Amino acid sequence: MKSESLDSLPLRDIQLPEDGLWWPPAPGWWLLLLTGVFMLLLGVQKYRRRRQREQRIQRRQVVAEAQQVLQEIAQESDSQAAIQALSVLLRRTAMSLYGRQQVAGLSGLAWLQFLDASGQTRDFTAGSGQLLLDQPFRRRSIRQQEAHKPLITLVQRWLEAQLRTTGEVESV
Repeated sequence: MKSESLDSLPLRDIQLPEDGLWWPPAPGWWLLLLTGVFMLLLGVQKYRRRRQREQRIQRRQVVAEAQQVLQEIAQESDSQAAIQALSVLLRRTAMSLYGRQQVAGLSGLAWLQFLDASGQTRDFTAGSGQLLLDQPFRRRSIRQQEAHKPLITLVQRWLEAQLRTTGEVESV
């Protein structure tokens, strides 16, 4: 009898909710998305700062080592040997700071223009830096005894300029 009474009651069928739409998301999901984007941007910024700081430290180390070698070269009495050593020092330091791909293929006037651009000077192409072009290959003479002194000063200024730059050189 109980089963008959349930059938006679005016009940409606159970209505299930519609499948939930995924768009637009609830406010909590928006907040989670914005927090994720913010954390990602914060992480990228922190990574960039750390990378820049590491590059500055590396630049300082390379320049400090080059300055030590420069002090040894300054003690050299033979100008031709000193100019050869300065040429090697500049090339090695530039490759360490700017990369082999940018520096290794440069020679002659293009090399001096690169040194001018990276050192914010004009003294390599228009001054004592021109000694780097042919002086290491000339025969030794008495007049060359002090020829390397202005070049040592120029290389010292170039090294100091490397501490103030970011490592980017406009193409020559």
